[in-house]
Amino acid sequence: MSKNDKTINNNITLHARNTLVGTTNRRGEFVPAKDENNKLVYSSNLGVTFRNADKSFEPPVALSADIVRNIQKSFPKIKNVSENVDYVIVDDSITHFKATGTKPEALGVTYKPLAADIALESLGL
Repeated sequence: MSKNDKTINNNITLHARNTLVGTTNRRGEFVPAKDENNKLVYSSNLGVTFRNADKSFEPPVALSADIVRNIQKSFPKIKNVSENVDYVIVDDSITHFKATGTKPEALGVTYKPLAADIALESLGL
C-alpha cells in the first residue's frame, strides 16, 4: 500500500493514476507517446486499482464528477482530469491480479470521461 492509497470499505484500498497515451508495436508491446520535450503524455482516463479486492468485488460502473474531484485531491499527481464530468468504465478494462508475496489481491479498472454526445445518445437524443 502506498502512502496515498485511500481505504474505501472492508480494507479495500484505492489507488488512482492517469493512464498513458500510446500505441502498440508489431510485437504487441505498448509504446508510450512522448511530447516534444521527450516527456510521457498522459490521457484524461483514470486507472484505478482496488487493492484487497477479491473476484466478488464489483467496481463502480461510474464515478460521479464529485468522486473524481475527490480522487484528484487525494492523488495530486493526477492531471488532465475532465472537469465536472462523470467517468465510466472502459469496456473490457477490468483486470484481476492474484496476490503475491508482497502484494494483495487486486482489481484494476480504467475509467474514461463520459462525453456529452455519448450521454445524449444514450438518452435517444
